[in-house]
Amino acid sequence: MANKKVKKPNMQSAIDLFQQGKLDLAVRCLLEILDHWNDNAQAWFLLATIHLQNSNLEKAKQDFENAIKYQNNYPDAYNNLGVVNQALNNDTEAEKCYRNALKQRPDYASAHYNLGQMLQSNGLIDNAIEHYLLAIKFQPEYVKALNNLAMLYQSTGYTNKAKTYYISAIKSSPNDPEILNNFGYTLYRNHEYQDALNLLYKALEIIPEFHDAFLNIGLVLQATGDLESAKIYFQKASKIPRLAFQANHNIAHLELSRENYVQGWDYYQYRPSIRNNNKTARTNITEIEKSQRILLVKDQGIGDELFFLRFLPELQKHVSEIVYYCDDKLQPLLSRNISYCQFIGTMPDKENFDIEIPIADLPRFVSHQSDIPLPITLQPETSRVDEVCLHLPNNKLPNIAITWQAGVQGDNKLFKRISPADLGHMLSNINANIIILQRNPNAKDIKMLEKGLKRKVFNYSYINDSLENTLALLSIVDSYIGVSNTNMHLMASLRKSAFVFIPHPPEWRWLYKGETSPWFPEFKLYRQDLAGQWKEALKLCQQNLQ
Repeated sequence: MANKKVKKPNMQSAIDLFQQGKLDLAVRCLLEILDHWNDNAQAWFLLATIHLQNSNLEKAKQDFENAIKYQNNYPDAYNNLGVVNQALNNDTEAEKCYRNALKQRPDYASAHYNLGQMLQSNGLIDNAIEHYLLAIKFQPEYVKALNNLAMLYQSTGYTNKAKTYYISAIKSSPNDPEILNNFGYTLYRNHEYQDALNLLYKALEIIPEFHDAFLNIGLVLQATGDLESAKIYFQKASKIPRLAFQANHNIAHLELSRENYVQGWDYYQYRPSIRNNNKTARTNITEIEKSQRILLVKDQGIGDELFFLRFLPELQKHVSEIVYYCDDKLQPLLSRNISYCQFIGTMPDKENFDIEIPIADLPRFVSHQSDIPLPITLQPETSRVDEVCLHLPNNKLPNIAITWQAGVQGDNKLFKRISPADLGHMLSNINANIIILQRNPNAKDIKMLEKGLKRKVFNYSYINDSLENTLALLSIVDSYIGVSNTNMHLMASLRKSAFVFIPHPPEWRWLYKGETSPWFPEFKLYRQDLAGQWKEALKLCQQNLQ
């Protein structure tokens, strides 16, 4: 009787087993193939793919490298090896792999997408956008690339571009809750509130407990004035640890904006600058002993430091020694004006202090949380005032200082901007010297301002290099007009009035509505409308100036 012929393993059998989900049998088949043909690049590739699916990254890395060893022109292997290296936090090698894949196949959409993701994670936004665009060029319905590209445009402040790519993504995947949620947020940032809600509610129809959508619905409802409903959605989002800090921080802004200070200051401990700081003060000021040494530490920006210093006198009533580690730009100015506190520009040895308090925690820390103290008083140096006066226009006209932008453009509430052209047009009929106090203004903005103004301006932007000089100039100008920034806090410390343009939705210290804020009683507020337009605000400001 003849011996039965043994059937040799073949790649198609391994592929069939892999596609059927029988991975263990596929691995056994592949190993048999490699016993016979160790240089079979396709077998190494499929084996590595299975290891990757099983999260066995080291074996996957080794086997993808074997596939490339036996078949150097193998873009799929290079692309997947890049994915493995990136998962192993070896971005340098990952980038080499992706670029090798693209060198061999320039139209490889997946490699462009993967490289874009890696560049994005490393903060190389422009480079990431370039590769997402190429991924879409070669695969127009690449939903993940469309979504990521839209998110990047949103994060850099280009909401209209973001909208374009979200629309394309939804056409390809109309029921993807993540895309619906992301697009909804972009529409919120673009002041298209009803359309935003429609998308966000649709996302909830697909996933009823979609907590990311809860967070964004809360933002939209808050922007439209439905504060109670907004708070409910923020509370729903806060049940997920990943979203809890942001949701609670949103509640802080909501409560503070409607003057509910007890709850507002309690939730304010969830602000981004302090979330991972375990030194946040937990005790009440009445529990402090007079002899204890208090270390205040700077928190958030210079404007916030100036704002929260208004609570310092209350703390001083209860303790004998306070040291404030502040921004080094503020240190000379504060030391000169406030005698009962030591101001330092470098962090001291914390062991020498009994309690450490971030400056923005003072409202929660001191008693009488509902009180609204006046801003601290700052006086400019007489010699600086005299020097600045020498440089002002000598034509006996009023001097109006202006700024039109604050913060860094992008997806953040700290960025504020009003068109320089619109600001110039508003001031065109006011017989006054217009003095630019905008930090680092670009030539295009100045040109737009002068076009609207129909005359030349005086550029004093350089004065921002010194807070002392800025304070001196602000002390002698007749009016100051602009968006909220550090200079507005300096104006408040001088007890002077100012004209403030407030974007919508407003920052909490300007409250949700009204022509004034209790935090800045001397200021006149001009609010952007719900549609994101400044027309009525500019008109009202112009009337008041005239």
